[in-house]
Amino acid sequence: KLLALMRHPMFRLWIGIDEVMMQRVCMRAVTFVQLRQKDDLFTAGSSAETAYTLTDGELCYTQDPDSSAVEYAESTTVFPGRWLSEAALWSEWIHVGRAEAVVPSQVLEIHAQSLLESVSRDMIISDLAAEYCKHFCRRVVSAGPPHAPWPNDLEVPFTDYCDLVVSMLKEVQVTIGMHAVQSLLTKSGTRGKVMDKLIDEVRDGKSIVVVTGEGDIIRVVSLVALRAERDDDGFIFAQVAKWERDRGEIKAACQMPGFKQERDELVGEAFQRLFNTKLQILKNKVDITGTVRENSEKHSKEYGVHTRYIRSVCSARLACGVTIDAPVCGVGVEKALSVNPGRAGVARTSSANASRPSVFQRHVSPSDTISDPANPAALGMDPADAEMLRSLQETPVIVTGSLTDSSRNLYAWLPPEAFASLNGGGKDHVLKAWVAMLRLPEAVGDWMSGASDGDSVTAVSF
Repeated sequence: KLLALMRHPMFRLWIGIDEVMMQRVCMRAVTFVQLRQKDDLFTAGSSAETAYTLTDGELCYTQDPDSSAVEYAESTTVFPGRWLSEAALWSEWIHVGRAEAVVPSQVLEIHAQSLLESVSRDMIISDLAAEYCKHFCRRVVSAGPPHAPWPNDLEVPFTDYCDLVVSMLKEVQVTIGMHAVQSLLTKSGTRGKVMDKLIDEVRDGKSIVVVTGEGDIIRVVSLVALRAERDDDGFIFAQVAKWERDRGEIKAACQMPGFKQERDELVGEAFQRLFNTKLQILKNKVDITGTVRENSEKHSKEYGVHTRYIRSVCSARLACGVTIDAPVCGVGVEKALSVNPGRAGVARTSSANASRPSVFQRHVSPSDTISDPANPAALGMDPADAEMLRSLQETPVIVTGSLTDSSRNLYAWLPPEAFASLNGGGKDHVLKAWVAMLRLPEAVGDWMSGASDGDSVTAVSF
Protein backbone atom coordinates (compact mmCIF):
# COMPACT_ATOMS: atom_id res chain seq x y z
CA LYS A 1 0.00 0.00 0.00
CA LEU A 2 2.83 2.40 0.85
CA LEU A 3 4.42 1.79 -2.55
CA ALA A 4 1.16 2.63 -4.31
CA LEU A 5 0.68 5.77 -2.20
CA MET A 6 4.20 6.98 -2.99
CA ARG A 7 3.13 7.64 -6.58
CA HIS A 8 1.42 10.72 -5.19
CA PRO A 9 4.09 13.30 -4.22
CA MET A 10 2.19 14.54 -1.15
CA PHE A 11 1.83 11.02 0.25
CA ARG A 12 5.50 10.37 -0.62
CA LEU A 13 6.38 13.43 1.47
CA TRP A 14 4.28 12.21 4.40
CA ILE A 15 5.89 8.78 4.25
CA GLY A 16 9.32 10.39 4.30
CA ILE A 17 8.39 12.44 7.37
CA ASP A 18 6.70 9.67 9.40
CA GLU A 19 6.60 6.22 7.83
CA VAL A 20 5.25 4.55 10.96
CA MET A 21 2.26 6.87 11.09
CA MET A 22 1.60 6.33 7.37
CA GLN A 23 1.57 2.57 7.96
CA ARG A 24 -1.21 3.15 10.48
CA VAL A 25 -2.99 5.30 7.87
CA CYS A 26 -2.81 2.39 5.43
CA MET A 27 -4.38 0.07 7.98
CA ARG A 28 -7.27 2.46 8.75
CA ALA A 29 -7.94 4.35 5.53
CA VAL A 30 -6.54 2.40 2.57
CA THR A 31 -7.92 -0.76 0.96
CA PHE A 32 -7.47 -2.68 -2.29
CA VAL A 33 -10.55 -3.36 -4.40
CA GLN A 34 -10.85 -5.90 -7.22
CA LEU A 35 -13.04 -5.09 -10.21
CA ARG A 36 -14.36 -7.53 -12.77
CA GLN A 37 -14.73 -6.54 -16.40
CA LYS A 38 -17.59 -4.02 -16.84
CA ASP A 39 -17.84 -3.34 -13.08
CA ASP A 40 -18.49 0.28 -12.20
CA LEU A 41 -16.04 1.95 -9.84
CA PHE A 42 -18.42 4.90 -9.51
CA THR A 43 -21.24 6.54 -11.46
CA ALA A 44 -22.15 10.16 -12.26
CA GLY A 45 -24.23 11.95 -9.65
CA SER A 46 -23.14 9.81 -6.71
CA SER A 47 -21.51 11.36 -3.65
CA ALA A 48 -17.74 10.87 -3.51
CA GLU A 49 -16.11 9.96 -0.20
CA THR A 50 -13.16 8.02 -1.61
CA ALA A 51 -10.19 8.69 -3.88
CA TYR A 52 -8.72 5.99 -6.07
CA THR A 53 -5.54 5.10 -7.88
CA LEU A 54 -5.48 2.31 -10.46
CA THR A 55 -2.76 -0.23 -9.63
CA ASP A 56 -3.54 -2.85 -12.28
CA GLY A 57 -5.80 -3.21 -15.30
CA GLU A 58 -7.62 -0.55 -17.31
CA LEU A 59 -10.63 1.70 -16.77
CA CYS A 60 -12.80 3.79 -19.05
CA TYR A 61 -13.97 7.14 -17.70
CA THR A 62 -16.99 8.61 -19.48
CA GLN A 63 -18.65 12.02 -19.17
CA ASP A 64 -22.11 12.73 -20.54
CA PRO A 65 -23.74 16.13 -21.23
CA ASP A 66 -26.62 15.18 -18.90
CA SER A 67 -24.34 15.01 -15.85
CA SER A 68 -21.23 16.96 -16.77
CA ALA A 69 -20.16 20.25 -18.37
CA VAL A 70 -19.37 18.71 -21.77
CA GLU A 71 -21.03 19.31 -25.13
CA TYR A 72 -20.95 15.65 -26.14
CA ALA A 73 -20.05 12.30 -24.56
CA GLU A 74 -16.32 12.01 -23.88
CA SER A 75 -14.37 8.90 -22.89
CA THR A 76 -10.86 8.67 -21.45
CA THR A 77 -8.81 5.51 -20.95
CA VAL A 78 -7.32 5.26 -17.47
CA PHE A 79 -4.07 3.35 -17.05
CA PRO A 80 -2.23 2.21 -13.88
CA GLY A 81 -0.80 5.06 -11.83
CA ARG A 82 -3.65 7.48 -12.60
CA TRP A 83 -5.56 9.03 -9.72
CA LEU A 84 -9.34 9.37 -9.79
CA SER A 85 -11.61 11.50 -7.64
CA GLU A 86 -8.81 13.03 -5.56
CA ALA A 87 -11.14 15.99 -4.97
CA ALA A 88 -13.11 13.74 -2.59
CA LEU A 89 -10.23 13.90 -0.10
CA TRP A 90 -10.21 17.69 0.11
CA SER A 91 -13.76 18.84 -0.71
CA GLU A 92 -17.39 17.80 -0.90
CA TRP A 93 -17.37 16.22 -4.29
CA ILE A 94 -20.05 14.72 -6.54
CA HIS A 95 -18.93 12.40 -9.32
CA VAL A 96 -19.49 13.96 -12.75
CA GLY A 97 -18.65 10.86 -14.77
CA ARG A 98 -18.64 7.08 -14.77
CA ALA A 99 -15.59 4.84 -14.30
CA GLU A 100 -15.94 1.29 -15.64
CA ALA A 101 -13.43 -1.57 -15.70
CA VAL A 102 -12.43 -2.47 -19.25
CA VAL A 103 -10.57 -5.58 -18.04
CA PRO A 104 -10.27 -7.18 -14.58
CA SER A 105 -8.60 -4.43 -12.54
CA GLN A 106 -7.33 -3.49 -9.10
CA VAL A 107 -7.67 -0.07 -7.49
CA LEU A 108 -6.41 1.38 -4.25
CA GLU A 109 -9.12 3.20 -2.29
CA ILE A 110 -8.38 6.00 0.16
CA HIS A 111 -11.26 6.87 2.48
CA ALA A 112 -11.35 10.61 3.08
CA GLN A 113 -12.72 10.73 6.64
CA SER A 114 -10.42 7.98 7.93
CA LEU A 115 -7.42 9.64 6.28
CA LEU A 116 -8.08 13.01 7.91
CA GLU A 117 -8.65 11.44 11.33
CA SER A 118 -5.36 9.54 11.05
CA VAL A 119 -3.12 12.41 9.91
CA SER A 120 -4.55 14.82 12.51
CA ARG A 121 -2.39 13.06 15.12
CA ASP A 122 0.85 14.35 13.56
CA MET A 123 1.27 18.14 13.81
CA ILE A 124 3.64 18.53 10.85
CA ILE A 125 1.67 16.32 8.49
CA SER A 126 -1.59 17.85 9.70
CA ASP A 127 -0.30 21.33 8.80
CA LEU A 128 0.84 20.10 5.39
CA ALA A 129 -2.54 18.46 4.76
CA ALA A 130 -4.42 21.62 5.78
CA GLU A 131 -2.36 23.81 3.44
CA TYR A 132 -2.68 21.33 0.57
CA CYS A 133 -6.43 21.09 1.17
CA LYS A 134 -6.89 24.87 1.21
CA HIS A 135 -5.25 25.41 -2.16
CA PHE A 136 -6.85 22.34 -3.74
CA CYS A 137 -10.31 23.57 -2.71
CA ARG A 138 -9.64 27.07 -4.08
CA ARG A 139 -8.93 25.53 -7.45
CA VAL A 140 -12.05 23.35 -7.35
CA VAL A 141 -14.17 26.44 -6.73
CA SER A 142 -12.41 28.69 -9.26
CA ALA A 143 -12.11 26.13 -12.09
CA GLY A 144 -13.98 27.07 -15.24
CA PRO A 145 -13.64 29.08 -18.47
CA PRO A 146 -11.93 31.20 -19.61
CA HIS A 147 -8.86 30.47 -17.47
CA ALA A 148 -9.43 26.72 -17.00
CA PRO A 149 -11.70 23.88 -18.13
CA TRP A 150 -14.37 22.57 -15.79
CA PRO A 151 -13.11 20.05 -13.20
CA ASN A 152 -13.94 16.35 -13.43
CA ASP A 153 -13.12 13.11 -11.63
CA LEU A 154 -9.79 12.75 -13.40
CA GLU A 155 -8.50 16.28 -13.13
CA VAL A 156 -9.06 19.54 -11.31
CA PRO A 157 -7.18 22.22 -13.28
CA PHE A 158 -3.99 23.58 -11.74
CA THR A 159 -3.91 21.03 -8.88
CA ASP A 160 -0.65 19.45 -9.94
CA TYR A 161 1.51 19.03 -6.84
CA CYS A 162 4.01 21.64 -8.04
CA ASP A 163 1.18 24.12 -8.71
CA LEU A 164 -0.11 23.74 -5.18
CA VAL A 165 3.29 23.98 -3.48
CA VAL A 166 4.07 27.21 -5.34
CA SER A 167 0.96 28.77 -3.76
CA MET A 168 1.60 27.59 -0.19
CA LEU A 169 2.80 29.60 2.79
CA LYS A 170 6.52 30.26 2.94
CA GLU A 171 7.05 28.14 6.06
CA VAL A 172 5.29 25.18 4.43
CA GLN A 173 7.38 25.60 1.29
CA VAL A 174 10.51 25.59 3.45
CA THR A 175 9.43 22.35 5.16
CA ILE A 176 8.79 20.68 1.81
CA GLY A 177 11.98 22.11 0.31
CA MET A 178 14.26 21.06 3.17
CA HIS A 179 12.87 17.52 3.01
CA ALA A 180 13.65 17.48 -0.74
CA VAL A 181 17.16 18.83 -0.16
CA GLN A 182 17.78 16.17 2.49
CA SER A 183 16.70 13.53 -0.03
CA LEU A 184 19.14 15.04 -2.54
CA LEU A 185 21.97 14.92 0.01
CA THR A 186 21.16 11.29 0.76
CA LYS A 187 21.28 10.44 -2.94
CA SER A 188 24.47 12.34 -3.78
CA GLY A 189 26.36 11.68 -0.57
CA THR A 190 28.30 14.93 -1.02
CA ARG A 191 27.78 18.59 -0.16
CA GLY A 192 29.50 21.52 -1.88
CA LYS A 193 29.04 25.20 -2.65
CA VAL A 194 26.24 24.54 -5.13
CA MET A 195 24.31 22.52 -2.56
CA ASP A 196 24.94 25.14 0.14
CA LYS A 197 23.52 27.82 -2.15
CA LEU A 198 20.42 25.74 -2.84
CA ILE A 199 19.88 25.15 0.89
CA ASP A 200 20.20 28.88 1.62
CA GLU A 201 17.71 29.69 -1.15
CA VAL A 202 15.21 27.17 0.21
CA ARG A 203 15.56 28.42 3.80
CA ASP A 204 15.08 32.02 2.68
CA GLY A 205 12.00 31.11 0.66
CA LYS A 206 13.63 32.19 -2.60
CA SER A 207 13.61 28.74 -4.21
CA ILE A 208 10.92 26.05 -4.16
CA VAL A 209 12.22 22.48 -4.30
CA VAL A 210 10.04 19.35 -4.25
CA VAL A 211 10.23 15.59 -4.62
CA THR A 212 7.93 14.31 -7.37
CA GLY A 213 5.85 11.14 -7.26
CA GLU A 214 8.63 9.40 -9.20
CA GLY A 215 11.20 10.45 -6.62
CA ASP A 216 12.87 13.12 -8.77
CA ILE A 217 14.08 16.26 -7.00
CA ILE A 218 13.33 19.46 -8.92
CA ARG A 219 13.23 23.19 -8.45
CA VAL A 220 9.92 24.80 -9.48
CA VAL A 221 9.24 28.20 -11.05
CA SER A 222 5.66 29.19 -11.92
CA LEU A 223 5.08 31.80 -14.64
CA VAL A 224 2.14 33.43 -16.40
CA ALA A 225 2.26 34.89 -19.91
CA LEU A 226 -0.22 36.65 -22.18
CA ARG A 227 -0.62 35.82 -25.86
CA ALA A 228 -2.70 38.67 -27.25
CA GLU A 229 -3.58 38.82 -30.93
CA ARG A 230 -5.31 41.43 -33.08
CA ASP A 231 -8.53 40.27 -34.69
CA ASP A 232 -7.95 42.05 -37.98
CA ASP A 233 -4.50 40.73 -38.91
CA GLY A 234 -3.48 38.13 -36.27
CA PHE A 235 -0.45 40.16 -35.14
CA ILE A 236 0.93 39.16 -31.72
CA PHE A 237 1.55 41.60 -28.87
CA ALA A 238 5.18 41.00 -27.85
CA GLN A 239 7.60 42.49 -25.38
CA VAL A 240 10.66 43.26 -27.48
CA ALA A 241 12.93 44.96 -24.95
CA LYS A 242 13.33 46.27 -21.41
CA TRP A 243 15.13 49.36 -20.18
CA GLU A 244 16.68 49.27 -16.70
CA ARG A 245 17.81 52.45 -15.01
CA ASP A 246 20.70 50.78 -13.16
CA ARG A 247 22.24 49.57 -16.41
CA GLY A 248 21.22 52.59 -18.43
CA GLU A 249 20.60 50.45 -21.48
CA ILE A 250 17.84 48.74 -23.42
CA LYS A 251 18.07 44.94 -23.35
CA ALA A 252 16.54 43.14 -26.32
CA ALA A 253 14.35 40.09 -25.66
CA CYS A 254 11.32 39.07 -27.71
CA GLN A 255 8.73 37.22 -25.62
CA MET A 256 5.13 37.19 -24.53
CA PRO A 257 4.61 39.64 -21.64
CA GLY A 258 4.32 38.03 -18.21
CA PHE A 259 5.93 37.42 -14.84
CA LYS A 260 6.26 34.97 -11.94
CA GLN A 261 3.14 33.80 -10.16
CA GLU A 262 3.07 34.79 -6.49
CA ARG A 263 2.22 32.76 -3.40
CA ASP A 264 -1.47 32.18 -2.73
CA GLU A 265 -2.35 33.45 -6.22
CA LEU A 266 -4.64 31.68 -8.65
CA VAL A 267 -3.89 31.83 -12.38
CA GLY A 268 -6.83 34.17 -13.03
CA GLU A 269 -5.67 36.45 -10.20
CA ALA A 270 -2.15 36.51 -11.64
CA PHE A 271 -3.43 37.69 -15.00
CA GLN A 272 -5.52 40.35 -13.33
CA ARG A 273 -2.38 41.56 -11.57
CA LEU A 274 -0.61 41.60 -14.95
CA PHE A 275 -3.27 43.91 -16.38
CA ASN A 276 -3.20 46.10 -13.26
CA THR A 277 0.59 46.57 -13.38
CA LYS A 278 2.67 45.88 -16.48
CA LEU A 279 -0.16 45.89 -19.04
CA GLN A 280 -2.52 48.64 -17.97
CA ILE A 281 -2.63 49.72 -21.63
CA LEU A 282 -4.51 46.47 -22.42
CA LYS A 283 -6.76 46.39 -19.35
CA ASN A 284 -10.42 45.95 -20.33
CA LYS A 285 -9.41 46.14 -24.01
CA VAL A 286 -8.88 42.45 -24.80
CA ASP A 287 -11.21 39.44 -24.57
CA ILE A 288 -9.83 36.37 -22.78
CA THR A 289 -10.42 33.22 -24.83
CA GLY A 290 -8.64 30.54 -22.80
CA THR A 291 -5.58 29.41 -20.89
CA VAL A 292 -3.16 26.55 -21.65
CA ARG A 293 -0.33 25.07 -19.64
CA GLU A 294 3.20 24.77 -21.05
CA ASN A 295 5.83 22.97 -18.97
CA SER A 296 9.54 22.83 -19.68
CA GLU A 297 12.47 21.49 -17.72
CA LYS A 298 16.21 22.03 -17.87
CA HIS A 299 19.21 21.40 -15.67
CA SER A 300 20.37 24.33 -13.58
CA LYS A 301 24.13 24.47 -13.08
CA GLU A 302 23.62 27.24 -10.53
CA TYR A 303 21.58 25.01 -8.21
CA GLY A 304 22.68 21.53 -9.27
CA VAL A 305 19.12 20.28 -9.94
CA HIS A 306 16.60 20.34 -12.75
CA THR A 307 14.31 23.37 -12.83
CA ARG A 308 10.75 22.90 -14.01
CA TYR A 309 9.13 25.99 -15.49
CA ILE A 310 5.35 25.88 -15.22
CA ARG A 311 3.92 28.48 -17.58
CA SER A 312 0.24 29.35 -17.88
CA VAL A 313 -0.39 31.07 -21.21
CA CYS A 314 -3.57 33.13 -21.46
CA SER A 315 -4.92 33.73 -24.97
CA ALA A 316 -6.67 37.03 -25.68
CA ARG A 317 -8.02 38.95 -28.67
CA LEU A 318 -7.98 42.67 -29.40
CA ALA A 319 -11.12 43.51 -31.35
CA CYS A 320 -11.04 45.67 -34.46
CA GLY A 321 -11.30 49.38 -33.73
CA VAL A 322 -10.21 49.14 -30.08
CA THR A 323 -7.75 51.90 -29.18
CA ILE A 324 -4.61 51.76 -27.03
CA ASP A 325 -3.25 54.94 -25.47
CA ALA A 326 0.53 54.87 -25.08
CA PRO A 327 3.68 56.71 -26.19
CA VAL A 328 5.35 55.21 -29.24
CA CYS A 329 8.92 55.14 -30.47
CA GLY A 330 10.48 53.54 -33.47
CA VAL A 331 12.66 53.98 -36.52
CA GLY A 332 10.77 55.26 -39.54
CA VAL A 333 7.55 55.45 -37.53
CA GLU A 334 6.36 58.68 -39.05
CA LYS A 335 6.70 57.21 -42.52
CA ALA A 336 4.73 54.14 -41.44
CA LEU A 337 2.01 56.26 -39.89
CA SER A 338 1.67 58.42 -42.98
CA VAL A 339 1.09 55.26 -45.01
CA ASN A 340 -1.13 53.53 -42.44
CA PRO A 341 -2.51 55.98 -39.87
CA GLY A 342 -4.72 53.26 -38.42
CA ARG A 343 -1.66 51.85 -36.67
CA ALA A 344 -0.75 54.93 -34.66
CA GLY A 345 -0.43 54.82 -30.90
CA VAL A 346 -0.90 58.24 -29.27
CA ALA A 347 -0.92 61.35 -31.41
CA ARG A 348 -0.83 64.75 -29.76
CA THR A 349 -2.53 67.74 -31.28
CA SER A 350 -2.32 71.24 -29.90
CA SER A 351 -4.64 74.05 -30.85
CA ALA A 352 -2.41 76.43 -28.83
CA ASN A 353 0.92 75.46 -30.36
CA ALA A 354 0.69 73.61 -33.63
CA SER A 355 4.44 73.87 -34.21
CA ARG A 356 5.38 71.75 -31.16
CA PRO A 357 7.39 68.64 -32.20
CA SER A 358 5.30 65.51 -32.54
CA VAL A 359 5.73 62.58 -30.19
CA PHE A 360 7.49 60.64 -32.92
CA GLN A 361 10.00 63.39 -33.62
CA ARG A 362 10.79 63.56 -29.93
CA HIS A 363 11.27 59.79 -29.72
CA VAL A 364 13.59 59.18 -32.63
CA SER A 365 16.97 60.68 -33.33
CA PRO A 366 18.11 61.17 -36.94
CA SER A 367 21.19 59.10 -36.13
CA ASP A 368 18.96 56.08 -35.44
CA THR A 369 18.33 55.43 -39.11
CA ILE A 370 20.54 53.20 -41.20
CA SER A 371 22.50 54.93 -43.92
CA ASP A 372 21.84 52.26 -46.52
CA PRO A 373 19.30 49.69 -45.37
CA ALA A 374 19.05 48.28 -48.87
CA ASN A 375 22.66 47.12 -48.73
CA PRO A 376 22.91 43.81 -46.81
CA ALA A 377 26.69 44.13 -46.68
CA ALA A 378 26.40 47.44 -44.81
CA LEU A 379 24.17 45.74 -42.25
CA GLY A 380 26.34 42.68 -41.91
CA MET A 381 23.28 40.54 -42.68
CA ASP A 382 22.04 38.35 -45.48
CA PRO A 383 19.27 39.76 -47.69
CA ALA A 384 16.45 37.96 -45.80
CA ASP A 385 17.59 39.34 -42.44
CA ALA A 386 18.05 42.81 -43.92
CA GLU A 387 14.51 42.69 -45.27
CA MET A 388 13.19 41.66 -41.82
CA LEU A 389 15.07 44.55 -40.22
CA ARG A 390 13.64 47.01 -42.76
CA SER A 391 10.14 45.78 -41.88
CA LEU A 392 10.82 46.12 -38.16
CA GLN A 393 12.04 49.69 -38.70
CA GLU A 394 8.52 50.58 -39.82
CA THR A 395 6.97 48.99 -36.70
CA PRO A 396 5.83 51.37 -33.93
CA VAL A 397 7.10 50.36 -30.47
CA ILE A 398 4.92 51.06 -27.43
CA VAL A 399 6.71 52.33 -24.31
CA THR A 400 5.14 51.80 -20.87
CA GLY A 401 6.12 53.28 -17.53
CA SER A 402 7.22 56.75 -16.54
CA LEU A 403 10.56 58.57 -16.39
CA THR A 404 10.82 57.90 -12.65
CA ASP A 405 10.41 54.12 -12.94
CA SER A 406 13.42 51.85 -12.40
CA SER A 407 12.54 49.98 -15.59
CA ARG A 408 10.37 50.44 -18.67
CA ASN A 409 9.04 47.85 -21.09
CA LEU A 410 8.87 48.11 -24.87
CA TYR A 411 6.15 46.30 -26.83
CA ALA A 412 5.18 45.87 -30.47
CA TRP A 413 2.55 44.12 -32.56
CA LEU A 414 4.44 41.58 -34.68
CA PRO A 415 3.36 39.22 -37.46
CA PRO A 416 3.29 35.59 -36.17
CA GLU A 417 6.22 34.59 -38.39
CA ALA A 418 8.31 37.54 -37.15
CA PHE A 419 7.49 36.74 -33.53
CA ALA A 420 8.51 33.11 -34.04
CA SER A 421 11.81 34.16 -35.63
CA LEU A 422 12.69 36.70 -32.94
CA ASN A 423 11.49 34.50 -30.06
CA GLY A 424 14.06 31.71 -30.13
CA GLY A 425 14.04 31.36 -33.91
CA GLY A 426 17.70 32.22 -34.44
CA LYS A 427 17.18 35.90 -35.31
CA ASP A 428 18.56 37.47 -32.12
CA HIS A 429 21.02 39.52 -34.16
CA VAL A 430 18.16 41.12 -36.10
CA LEU A 431 16.28 41.86 -32.88
CA LYS A 432 19.34 43.43 -31.26
CA ALA A 433 20.05 45.55 -34.35
CA TRP A 434 16.46 46.82 -34.34
CA VAL A 435 16.37 47.56 -30.60
CA ALA A 436 19.73 49.32 -30.80
CA MET A 437 18.13 51.90 -33.10
CA LEU A 438 15.35 52.71 -30.62
CA ARG A 439 15.49 55.56 -28.14
CA LEU A 440 13.25 55.98 -25.14
CA PRO A 441 11.05 59.11 -25.16
CA GLU A 442 13.18 60.88 -22.56
CA ALA A 443 11.37 64.21 -22.97
CA VAL A 444 7.87 62.82 -23.11
CA GLY A 445 7.29 62.86 -19.34
CA ASP A 446 7.92 66.61 -19.03
CA TRP A 447 6.24 67.24 -22.37
CA MET A 448 3.09 65.35 -21.38
CA SER A 449 2.86 66.82 -17.87
CA GLY A 450 3.56 70.34 -19.13
CA ALA A 451 0.83 70.33 -21.72
CA SER A 452 -1.20 73.52 -21.94
CA ASP A 453 -4.96 73.63 -21.62
CA GLY A 454 -5.24 73.70 -25.36
CA ASP A 455 -3.39 70.39 -25.76
CA SER A 456 -5.19 67.10 -26.20
CA VAL A 457 -4.24 63.45 -26.56
CA THR A 458 -5.89 61.76 -29.50
CA ALA A 459 -5.91 57.95 -29.44
CA VAL A 460 -6.42 56.09 -32.67
CA SER A 461 -6.67 52.41 -33.45
CA PHE A 462 -3.53 50.47 -32.60
